[in-house]
Amino acid sequence: MQDMQAITNAIRDKIEAINSIQVTTQSGKTFHGDEESQGRIARALQIAGFTGQTQTGW
Repeated sequence: MQDMQAITNAIRDKIEAINSIQVTTQSGKTFHGDEESQGRIARALQIAGFTGQTQTGW
């Protein structure tokens, strides 16, 4: 039972750490780095690659 509590705590801590990630660009803009936000950025980069876009208004 104690092992299960330790695992539960570790999972909770990891989720909290992931959800609190922030990424700051060289220009000083800060973005969320959680998994959902990473997915959004990945999709935006994919579309930019398909369309040849090299800049964005973020």
